[in-house]
Amino acid sequence: MAVLLSVLVWLTLGYVTSRFAIQRGRDPVIWFGLGMLGGIFALAALFIMPAVDEEENKQEQAEPVSEIENKYSELEEAEWFYLGVDDIQKGPVDYEDLLLAWADGVVKEKTYVWREGMADWLHVEKVDSLLDKLKLDQKNVE
Repeated sequence: MAVLLSVLVWLTLGYVTSRFAIQRGRDPVIWFGLGMLGGIFALAALFIMPAVDEEENKQEQAEPVSEIENKYSELEEAEWFYLGVDDIQKGPVDYEDLLLAWADGVVKEKTYVWREGMADWLHVEKVDSLLDKLKLDQKNVE
C-alpha cells in the first residue's frame, strides 16, 4: 500500500509541475519528469526561474523557417539532371531551367531527378521540398 501511495504522490507532483510549467512557458513533458524526480524542489525551481517570454517563443518558432529557406537555397544552387521523354537524360541544368521544364510540363511529379549528394534517382515528389518549391515558384513564373 505504501508503494502505491508513493507512486501516486510522484505522479501528482509530476502533473502539478507540468501544469505550472505550461503557465510559465516551459516544456511540460520535461517538467513532468522533473516534478516526479525532484518533487517539491522541482516545483520551487520552476517558480524561481523566470518565465519564458513570448519573444523567446517567437525565436524558437522562427528557426524552422530558416531551415526551410536553407533547403530551398540548396535546391536552387544545385545542378540537376532529369529523365526526359523516352528516359533520355537531360542536364546538368540549373534550378531555373528545371523550373521552366516543370512549368512546360516536361518535368512532372513522377519524373526522375538527381543532383550531387543524392544516392539515387528519385521522383520529384520524393525529393525533400523540391515539389513544394517547384509548385511555389511556378506561380511566380506565370
